Amino acid sequence: MPQVSFEKTGNVTARIAVTLTQQELETQLSAELNKRRGKVAMKGFRKGKTPVSTLRKMVGNQILAEIIDKEVRNALFGYIDEHQLRPIFSPQPIDDEESAAISAMSLRDLNLNYDVALEPEFELELPTETFQRYVFDANPTFVDEQIEKMLKQAGEAVKIEDGTVEENDILEVTIRETGPVEEPIVNSTKIYVDSLTEDSKAQLLGKKVGESIVLNDLGTLEKNSTPEAVNRYLLALAVIDTDVKDKSFEIKIDEISRLVPAQLNEDFFNSFDPSGEVQTEEQLRERIIEQHSEGFNEQGYHLLDFDLRKAIVERNNFELPLEMMEEMIKDDKDTSLDLFERSVRWSLIRTKIIEQNDLKIAYEDIKEEATGNLVRMLGGRRPDFLNDDFLESYVGNMLKDEKQREQLTLSVMDKKVMAILREKITVVETPLSAEAFNQAIDDFNTEHGAAEEE
Repeated sequence: MPQVSFEKTGNVTARIAVTLTQQELETQLSAELNKRRGKVAMKGFRKGKTPVSTLRKMVGNQILAEIIDKEVRNALFGYIDEHQLRPIFSPQPIDDEESAAISAMSLRDLNLNYDVALEPEFELELPTETFQRYVFDANPTFVDEQIEKMLKQAGEAVKIEDGTVEENDILEVTIRETGPVEEPIVNSTKIYVDSLTEDSKAQLLGKKVGESIVLNDLGTLEKNSTPEAVNRYLLALAVIDTDVKDKSFEIKIDEISRLVPAQLNEDFFNSFDPSGEVQTEEQLRERIIEQHSEGFNEQGYHLLDFDLRKAIVERNNFELPLEMMEEMIKDDKDTSLDLFERSVRWSLIRTKIIEQNDLKIAYEDIKEEATGNLVRMLGGRRPDFLNDDFLESYVGNMLKDEKQREQLTLSVMDKKVMAILREKITVVETPLSAEAFNQAIDDFNTEHGAAEEE
């Protein structure tokens, strides 16, 4: 059995030494060589008759490395489990030139040392300030605009054979990603001139069939645009959260039409919702509010959670093994010590919240998360084929994949943790219009960027 010793080197650091004696190594190496000897067929020797000394020279170092790895791993993590240590990271080996020189032909005592970062003891402190959560303000004007847009989309168009783009026209366009792209995004769709921003409208008015414009940000094409609307309606992407903000697109006019809007009647309601649940203007308005509120309010929680994580990390300034952490990322040019520190601090806070509240994950939680992700990928709609049998099979296949299983579990637990935290702080709701909401999201992305998130 390897000998293990433990020494505290600081409040949140320690060193574990693992010693394997020459005799232990020789005993295990000899036993393994003799075991393999009976199975080896080496040129010049009958099967099972290869001298152990020859095997030692040929494969001894490989076998020795396997023995050392197994013995050290079992001893190291066995000690950690037995003494209920709570390391933040995997033990970090200390470079030792003497250890590297050991071989099957020159065995000796082997001493290996590991630095260990220990979980600090701390009392969780919650932020005391008031937080803001943006909520979608579906005012009557916004709903009126959405209904008007849908009536135009469902209306009949008269094709303009010879002429230029005018106000209130409908354009059949081909949107194509520009630049040196191996597989550009291409989609043919319909746009409405009166729904365009002033800048994009000015570029298109007076254009003829076959002419085109180029936009550096497709989100500037239509008023009150959202990334989801761009991906779903303009580009028809299968994954609606694809980031296309930094891509340029050419918009080529294929056809010009003038619109006669549809009437708000039974035929329109049935085309909007074939299930028959929407049969009146009031029900239509409620459905519009529901559909738009879901996406915007989810973003509102996202912004709130970012502010909350940042505040609680800054509030809990417990000791961390910064020197060890700096050594761990010295070769990673993409990770700063500040970002690493905040990530570790949040991870420890998250763990404490999970333990204090005895948070658990059930199969139904995983199923709900996977179903929600799938529905979002399908544009927010739940087709008839998404029945219980299909979902059971879908979730079962996802859980077989270790990476997907970990992602689902992490996402579910994060939501549980943030829900607990939101209950313990003061939050005020701030209503925002679609335009103001989009601006708040853009401002957030500009100020923080994805790399700064905890």
